[in-house]
Amino acid sequence: MSPTPWSWQKPPLPESYSVPRYTYSVPPSKIWNRSLWGMEPYYALCSYYQPGFTDVLCSCQLSAQSASNDKVLSLNTLRAAICLLRHQRPNIASRLAFSALASGQPPCEKDVHLVYETVTAEEEIERWVSEVVRDRSAVFDDAGSMQSAVDHVMREVGSGFSSLPTTLFNVYYIVAPDRREAALVVRGSHVVFDAFGLTTCLNQLIANMALIVGNSRDVEELVWGEEVGRLVGPGIEYATIPWSPEQAEEDKAMLRRAVEVAKGVKVGTLLDLTILTNIHIAYSRQVALPFNTHRQRQPQRPFLCAHCPQIPCVAS
Repeated sequence: MSPTPWSWQKPPLPESYSVPRYTYSVPPSKIWNRSLWGMEPYYALCSYYQPGFTDVLCSCQLSAQSASNDKVLSLNTLRAAICLLRHQRPNIASRLAFSALASGQPPCEKDVHLVYETVTAEEEIERWVSEVVRDRSAVFDDAGSMQSAVDHVMREVGSGFSSLPTTLFNVYYIVAPDRREAALVVRGSHVVFDAFGLTTCLNQLIANMALIVGNSRDVEELVWGEEVGRLVGPGIEYATIPWSPEQAEEDKAMLRRAVEVAKGVKVGTLLDLTILTNIHIAYSRQVALPFNTHRQRQPQRPFLCAHCPQIPCVAS
């Protein structure tokens, strides 16, 4: 495919771009970046002015078939699975960077970039995983059931944030005291994910957990740095019908208005977000993990999410 003005750009990152409340773990000479395309900058500005306003949520309950293996639903297994997921889909580790913050001026759409830090040290990856994973198992004791615990965390996360999160992807982990039952609540920024894309990442995460528990040969030592070749660019690079600025003018006007609304709206609950944005999705399903047997899934044709396809999906 031909590069576009919105394609990922090799380092260095212009020094004017910074992530609010975050210090880069690598120098600008190791940070890739790209301009936001189409509706992406408006979702980013909505998130900036009203953190959580355009986030997408999905959740999944997991059950282990055997009580003999306490590794099945452990936090360490989840952390290793998320590490593998970043290697497979590096866009989940991208961040929003703004160029106007140092001047004290409020950012506009041209001031926002996606950035990706190329890391090589395991401790840097572990630091990122710790930023992404939130252990909320303590909720289970008060909730009394896994479904109630999931509902509590979904509503808590769906209520928004006091400041812009430094990550565009988070996993909230809940495990029952007997270690036979667990749940994952996954949050993704709509700049990078739509509901289908986030659910696909959750499915991949669950598959990674199964691979790790089964000591699959598919889980090999990860070579960090090569994953940048899997950074997915803007949807314009994959669209069947070429995009033109004229086609997006009506949507731009509507989303500019959404940004203005976001500056003055106080987000209270998950229900409020669903009504106000129609893109904050609470998706929940139960999955039993067959860790006792492992079957290699045949590779299938990759395709892209329908609305804002930042992460390739796999046809099922």
